[in-house]
Amino acid sequence: MNWGNEARIEVPLEPPYEVVVRPDLLRDLGAHVPAGVKRLMLMFDPAVAGPVPGLVDSLRKDGFDVYLLAVPSGEAAKTIDVAAAAWQRLGEASFTRTDLIVALGGGATTDLAGFVAATWLRGTPVVHVPTTLLAMVDAAIGGKTAIDTDEGKNLVGAFHQPYAVLCDPVLLNSLPEAELISGMAEVIKAGLIADPGILDVVWSGPRETLNLSGPLLTELIRRAVAVKAEVVGEDPHESGRRAVLNYGHTFGHAIEQVEHFEWRHGDAVAVGMVFAAETAVRAGLMEPSLLGLHRELLSAVGLPTSYRPGRWDRLWPAMRRDKKNQGDVRRMVLLEDVAKPVIVRGIPEAILEEAYQAISAVPGAAPYPTADGPARPLDNPYGLPAYIPPLAGAEPDELLAGREPDELLAGREPDELLAGPEPDGPLAGREPDELLAGREPDELLAGREPDELLAGPEPDGPLDGREPDELLAGREPDGPLAGAPSFDEPPERYPWEPT
Repeated sequence: MNWGNEARIEVPLEPPYEVVVRPDLLRDLGAHVPAGVKRLMLMFDPAVAGPVPGLVDSLRKDGFDVYLLAVPSGEAAKTIDVAAAAWQRLGEASFTRTDLIVALGGGATTDLAGFVAATWLRGTPVVHVPTTLLAMVDAAIGGKTAIDTDEGKNLVGAFHQPYAVLCDPVLLNSLPEAELISGMAEVIKAGLIADPGILDVVWSGPRETLNLSGPLLTELIRRAVAVKAEVVGEDPHESGRRAVLNYGHTFGHAIEQVEHFEWRHGDAVAVGMVFAAETAVRAGLMEPSLLGLHRELLSAVGLPTSYRPGRWDRLWPAMRRDKKNQGDVRRMVLLEDVAKPVIVRGIPEAILEEAYQAISAVPGAAPYPTADGPARPLDNPYGLPAYIPPLAGAEPDELLAGREPDELLAGREPDELLAGPEPDGPLAGREPDELLAGREPDELLAGREPDELLAGPEPDGPLDGREPDELLAGREPDGPLAGAPSFDEPPERYPWEPT
């Protein structure tokens, strides 16, 4: 595997720590532990236990006392019973704050080990050695640790930054392709919320990005890690900007809970991002072409973009428990454009249910990906075009100069404005007055162009005959965040009064 030189990406906290990417890094683990540590507990997923004997021998030759603790694979590890077993093991070994916990496994293993480290003696150092793409670019970085409960995913946890994160790409060689594909969801998410260069790389060869011997995956890992490190460095406790990293997770976590965690996390997040895009289009925040980009990019690498129908009564309660909510006010991360995330408050349930109906009415939605089967690439049934940056260089005030909200409604009937795509959709049987109670036309459509409201996708779409480089022309991939606009904190939007 040609990974080039070692990459070191700093997470700029106090104290700072590094995410190191290098092949065969695992055998040098002893050089990346805190000074003075002599004992460590290796918590590992048995599914990736192959390197464990050699790692233990290497560490013992370096003078470390090594204790082993195998934990269940996947989300089954993230329970209070497993955490309690780990605490018992640490207690039996008389572990102190000068000892070290090492996590070897995917995102569930690093979540659990981080939580155990955060709670043992109110804080014990931990080093993460992620073995999946998803964990390398997301779960192992940033100090968010958690276990699940019957009421939802990641509801019990703590912020506890690792001492270091060591990404050894050689460990990906044994990863099933379905797991590699699942990890691509978090990579594409990083591109959508912060780094358009990631989208350039994926467009240049969607299937090639999964080639462990090719250069594209290397670049994607570096860029996605840089996005996560930069955002976490500014907001380590998710009090502001860091919430954008949860793009697609509100609905994604609800799927995982409803499916009893039989869906892979990345698969659920992929569908969650399409759900968020469907919601943003209905909220008037996003162009339909960007929704098309979501579907095309995710489908191109083999991720699902739809979910089974008839589950809203189970999904909705799970979404209401999302940790981004504030009291009774629902908060959701949406996109106005690529690299322009916003936090929207008080989205009506009717809008969210309509978005769900859209993603569950897609032809070819089954079979659904589970932990036992690969994700299936899905066709784009809507024929939506890929995203092309609209109105480059134009200022919002310039685009809307002289337009009055009343002009947008001229000649339009209420039934026409509220017509849904399906006669039996979530608005069936609802009266216009009921749907718009308390909402003024200026609030609903302020700043919207008539062409924007009525325009439908062209049958052939702007991808017809276009090369990938043409689609995002002017966006240079060089540098971890080149071409991505900076933002201190995602703005909050209030298109509706909180309900």
